[in-house]
Amino acid sequence: KEEDLIGYAQELGLDVEKFKADLASEKYKGQVISDTEQAVGLGATGTPAFFVNGRFLSGAKPYGSFSNVIDEELSGKDIPFKWGTNVKDEKKKTSKKQKPKEDPNKIYSIPVGDSPTKGPKDASITVIMFQDFQCPFSKRSQPTVQQLMDAYPGQVKVVFKNFPLGFHKEAGGAAE
Repeated sequence: KEEDLIGYAQELGLDVEKFKADLASEKYKGQVISDTEQAVGLGATGTPAFFVNGRFLSGAKPYGSFSNVIDEELSGKDIPFKWGTNVKDEKKKTSKKQKPKEDPNKIYSIPVGDSPTKGPKDASITVIMFQDFQCPFSKRSQPTVQQLMDAYPGQVKVVFKNFPLGFHKEAGGAAE
């Protein structure tokens, strides 16, 4: 509900008039739609969905799942993966009823664009996270993301992308 969003904006200390104007203009709706289409195109079916240097991790994984992938990426060893997998070809192979399998051997090419980021621009590791503001699993993953930033200072950049799920009634508005 719009009044709830305005209340949250006030709690956060945002410029409420600017917030209302941005909300009314639907300025960010296109970005939310683009992020959502990107998540679906990559095979994400729920939130949170993470891509660590293009490697897919689905769900609110424990810290160790992320650190294993990050340590492999930072090791500099040749990892038997290929960059630039054609996502459209993979999407055609997966029927709408079949959930894509998480494949640790597949690397996705995901443009960051002007999505919000935290961490150094030139970080060795980029964690792209598709999240839903109303999803309890997305919320549960936040401490893990912070733990990664703390454990790998200066080496991890986190990119946020919106993926409001249809059954979360307030998620779309919150994303905008």
